[in-house]
Amino acid sequence: METRKTNVRTGRGLPDVQVCRAVPLTERFAECLVAKPVDCPYAIPFGFSFMCGNPDHEAIIANTKRAVAAQRERRQV
Repeated sequence: METRKTNVRTGRGLPDVQVCRAVPLTERFAECLVAKPVDCPYAIPFGFSFMCGNPDHEAIIANTKRAVAAQRERRQV
């Protein structure tokens, strides 16, 4: 079973460091890039987006950077 990035639960739910995507905002928070993180206990509504308050947000940011780099690499091939 898998969890989609839109937070539709089909197995594991959010937060899942392998599914979550975020970019840094401050030292304690990141901006959540998941399409609909409403069920995530760490998703903090902020204007028209969500902030990620996950204590492991640095790992999520690192995974996001790796995923973006891999996606760019595939596009160049």
